[in-house]
Amino acid sequence: MPEWLGWYPFPATGSDAVVMGGGDGWGVYKDAPDIALDFVAYLLNEDVQKRFAASGAGVPTHAAAASAIEDENLRASADALATADYVQLWLDSDLGPAFGGPLNNAIVTIFGGSGAPQDVVRTLEDTAAAQ
Repeated sequence: MPEWLGWYPFPATGSDAVVMGGGDGWGVYKDAPDIALDFVAYLLNEDVQKRFAASGAGVPTHAAAASAIEDENLRASADALATADYVQLWLDSDLGPAFGGPLNNAIVTIFGGSGAPQDVVRTLEDTAAAQ
């Protein structure tokens, strides 16, 4: 990651033990062959998760693999997650499609260079007023 990119606790709730984020997961059909579950178990084993952590691709799911994280931003995220009292799901998912879609669209305009944080707030206020 670039040097200028950092991680910070969010949202500001008065507690550093509340974090926002999401996670990755796999779904396995209930009638899937045993090898499907074996594959998921393999992906989640400590050795594979340590290699995932060392690669810088993300925070490992296996708690014992966190020691292999080398990227300081991922380390900060993993440390915050490990001590969190509560993890808030991503807002777009938590708010549902009526609010999540407009929220994501407003955020995309910021990354596209044509939006501002105030536009996100206005979008959510307008969406709430229309409900």
